[in-house]
Amino acid sequence: SPEDDGAITLSPDGQTMLFATSRWTPATERYQLARFTFADSTLARLTHDERSHFTLPHWSPDGSRVAYVAVPFETLEPRSICIAGADFE
Repeated sequence: SPEDDGAITLSPDGQTMLFATSRWTPATERYQLARFTFADSTLARLTHDERSHFTLPHWSPDGSRVAYVAVPFETLEPRSICIAGADFE
């Protein structure tokens, strides 16, 4: 649900949105990253490590990569800045 979502970013071409959400982990509120594609209204979970929070996604200017922050849930330190291909594969 929208109240479980935050840190939204739109792709440079305006076709895709990335955001942090706890919709898959409501009991623990561990944020994962999700992708919404406007053309076909599909929603995909991009991260699957429930030991960490994932937040603050940011597209590269050409849309080929995404940077985001990973924070271990138990310690909240150290934080990592991660970079993935736009498809997260």
